[in-house]
Amino acid sequence: TTNEQTTMGRKYLTDADIAALAPDQVNDRMDVDIPDINWNAATGNGVGSIVIGYDPNQSGDGAIIPLTHHTFAVTPDGSDIVAVVNAAGFYRAS
Repeated sequence: TTNEQTTMGRKYLTDADIAALAPDQVNDRMDVDIPDINWNAATGNGVGSIVIGYDPNQSGDGAIIPLTHHTFAVTPDGSDIVAVVNAAGFYRAS
């Protein structure tokens, strides 16, 4: 079963949040980066994972396409929570 943590709220990324794409011709790959995700003074139920999804039209939950799932175990206690994205980037395609 799932229990979405709604107190902290969803975070939305826009195309402006994605670092400029620059193909790595030497290593024959493309690295994509996104900013770290911050929740200030986070409260509510414990969190076990984060799902990054694509919402094509800012529509209902049924239209969101899950892209990646990440284990992220944290218990909000009123302090800030930061999901730190890997320094090498969020995604690598080769």
